[in-house]
Amino acid sequence: MSTPSDHSDSSSDFPSELTGPISDFHGALSQLNAHLDPWLAVGRDELTSHLEPLAQAKLDLVSAFALNSLVWMWMRTQGQDPKESEVKTELDRVKSCMGRLKEIQDRAKRPNINLPAVKRMVTSGLWTPNSDKATPPSENSSPKSKRLRK
Repeated sequence: MSTPSDHSDSSSDFPSELTGPISDFHGALSQLNAHLDPWLAVGRDELTSHLEPLAQAKLDLVSAFALNSLVWMWMRTQGQDPKESEVKTELDRVKSCMGRLKEIQDRAKRPNINLPAVKRMVTSGLWTPNSDKATPPSENSSPKSKRLRK
């Protein structure tokens, strides 16, 4: 990749206030290339063979988001508006998939409710020891357990 300073004949046409941002952009692209080289050297099958399905989904989503972000930046450098293209829709689709993946992860972390234990606790909480019988009320005999009609 060439920098603006590599073109001596067009340097007079290049605005001086853009030299810093373009140089920073070039440095960021070089760093990105250095980070992506190890990932690109290995095939996708080799990368995902040892991953669990959830980790594979994460890898696919991050890859799709990164590629679409790079296309977004490329379109901006070409003077095109990426908001008016399919790249925006694809980025939104990937973001919604990331949200669904997060919901799936959060669902697995939620505590499970032991319904029989909850029923026993509620029943014992409603039982009064001074009743005629020394047994907890059944669901059919308790006035509290009947549903109110609206």
